Amino acid sequence: MSLANISYCRYLADITKPWRQEHYDVAKIVRAIKGEPFKGYADFRIGKVSQRLDPEHRQVAVDWFVDRVTTETKFSNGDHLLCPIPDSQSTRSSTCPPRTLTLAQALSKRLPALKIWDHLRFRTPMPRRVRDEELLFENLVCTAPVPLGYIILLDDVCTSGAHARAAQRRLRSHNASDMCAMSVARTMLDPSEEVFGYRSDPL
Repeated sequence: MSLANISYCRYLADITKPWRQEHYDVAKIVRAIKGEPFKGYADFRIGKVSQRLDPEHRQVAVDWFVDRVTTETKFSNGDHLLCPIPDSQSTRSSTCPPRTLTLAQALSKRLPALKIWDHLRFRTPMPRRVRDEELLFENLVCTAPVPLGYIILLDDVCTSGAHARAAQRRLRSHNASDMCAMSVARTMLDPSEEVFGYRSDPL
């Protein structure tokens, strides 16, 4: 079945194309959330307050994301479950939680109607940047029963959509039904596209 991905900014991954200042700002958001190094700073308005994102204040990227979700997304009545998509090293025997759990916790704190279901893991460590949907699906496992409710598959960046589609298939195999994907950023190929703002794309 089809799956929509909601994103709040677009990430231009191709460094050979001309970048605008907005592209550099989004790159800092992505790298801050992924825990990757970056240089310089970017200023964002969070609520009514201007905040500076720099290597010493990475939390600003998470705060910006939560503010955008709160401001730009309307959730229907009913149970909503945030399901963090696991990192390549987040296995059922590992004590390392998914990086996206931090995003889920920040969202749930601001929006208590969003409950966290952090029970999607890989059987064994996966190669980094793997985008083979079938391989991802075969290695994903649910470590607890999937509860009823609308599931939001939460990721930091959506590129090919393979992780979200594989997660959707695994959860459907456990009788989950309604779900969507949500990411901070969605990669784009056309540098003229609008960079910031809510957008829903089919995967």
